[in-house]
Amino acid sequence: MRVNAKLLANYQRQTVCLVGRVLQSEPQGMSFKMKSPDEQVVQVIMKNPIQEPLEGIIEVVGEVTAKLAIVCESYVLFPPAVTENFVTARRIRPLRKTERTM
Repeated sequence: MRVNAKLLANYQRQTVCLVGRVLQSEPQGMSFKMKSPDEQVVQVIMKNPIQEPLEGIIEVVGEVTAKLAIVCESYVLFPPAVTENFVTARRIRPLRKTERTM
């Protein structure tokens, strides 16, 4: 299930997919912080140390363990060309009722 950070609390102990921008990695490589499109900071805990530098847009699949924490099962780093075009949720306006019915 792909979610935003505000929905994580609803998926405790369930596997979710979250896309966001890497903010910072812990020096030992066992966790990192990412910002979701809904502007929330999420802690991602790794089962094994990260073996590569993390930056840009990342997709994380893992189990929700706390309101804003995920234990990572797998992740995908998107190439820089994709990150330049990443649109955050706050830039997307909701559809008006008339647009939904067309």
